[in-house]
Amino acid sequence: MKRIILQILILMGLAVVAGFATKEFHPYAPAMYLVVSPAGEGEVLADDALIWHRKELVVWIDARKLERYEKRHAPEAFLLNEYDFDEQLFEIYADLANLSDKRFIVYCDAEDCKASHVIADALRDRGFQEVYVLKGGWRALEPALDKANL
Repeated sequence: MKRIILQILILMGLAVVAGFATKEFHPYAPAMYLVVSPAGEGEVLADDALIWHRKELVVWIDARKLERYEKRHAPEAFLLNEYDFDEQLFEIYADLANLSDKRFIVYCDAEDCKASHVIADALRDRGFQEVYVLKGGWRALEPALDKANL
């Protein structure tokens, strides 16, 4: 009987360690909370971003890898990521400059993805004024796009 209890405790301990490792290291780990925190300074929530999009006030910047961008992206989004930033920016700079009166919304994969912040800062450094990071990234935007039929 002691042996069975010991085995159960060992298996439960391994399950806890595996769950913790998944939460910490998996790129699509679920959030540990159900409440969406408010957008911080320089951030925008997906619902607000879609309101701006409907009013044609938005330029979408996708900061994800090319493979994910090609799979699906926000309507008319520009690809601009850390991997090929200078080359991509060179190709689209004239288009972005012509749209500089609009709000730029940068998104990457998820809330814990830092690529969107890096790209947003780089755009601000190059003189673009209204640059926001989408809170929650693509994981927040995709269901909002589906709900809005975009």
